[in-house]
Amino acid sequence: MDEGGSNIQLLGMGRNGHIGFNEPTSSLASRTRIKTLAERTLTDNALLQRGETQPVLAVTMGIGTILEAKRILIQITGEKKAEAVRRVVEARPSFFPGSALQLHAHVEAARRPPRRGAPAHARLLRPDPRLRARARP
Repeated sequence: MDEGGSNIQLLGMGRNGHIGFNEPTSSLASRTRIKTLAERTLTDNALLQRGETQPVLAVTMGIGTILEAKRILIQITGEKKAEAVRRVVEARPSFFPGSALQLHAHVEAARRPPRRGAPAHARLLRPDPRLRARARP
């Protein structure tokens, strides 16, 4: 019997490409740990937590742990994340955390339809075939 691990990993992504709270410079082999949040993440979260004290640390599954899931579902909302989506799809896996998703064979992305006239890379609604072509089983 196979024990442990995740069947489905649900993720969000930030404007700086963080998945979970794996900020830029997180190792692709990282495990679950406490992570200091990047300034951009703190700024973006402040818009959601008006008037509340905001944590500067978060517990996150590491990128290595995330990539062990059988399937990954990622939701990306907001036009300000269009550049991050482009980098997830086109950049080589690196210290840009979302780019690590290229290393997984079963990633599905959901994104709200962008406004008319948004850049082409903001129109990702389904997994991009380029992302799947690079994925390794």
